[in-house]
Amino acid sequence: MKEAKNGYGKARRSVLGQSRSDHRTEIKKTRPALVVSPDDLNAALPRIIIAPLTSKGQPLGCRPKVKFAGKSALILLDQLRSVDKARLVGKMGEIDLTVWHPVLLEMLA
Repeated sequence: MKEAKNGYGKARRSVLGQSRSDHRTEIKKTRPALVVSPDDLNAALPRIIIAPLTSKGQPLGCRPKVKFAGKSALILLDQLRSVDKARLVGKMGEIDLTVWHPVLLEMLA
């Protein structure tokens, strides 16, 4: 499969990037985030849908555990948000779609 032109995703894999805070009311730092929006939306819209990642937080069924860059983390699928593509700082890596996609589909069913 070819990577999407915008670089934010692949059809069978998800991209992990960092989202920076641009608003005056937000803490000014970058945070890891998983891009969950499909490639066709990423190509057509100026925004992407992300799920934040955290090393802290309460483990729940809607928060799959992953190991990324040698650290344990939770994907906060209960905190999906739409952000402007300009807020993404860069690509950190990829997380296998099978880890989080079935959980997201069950939540939205």
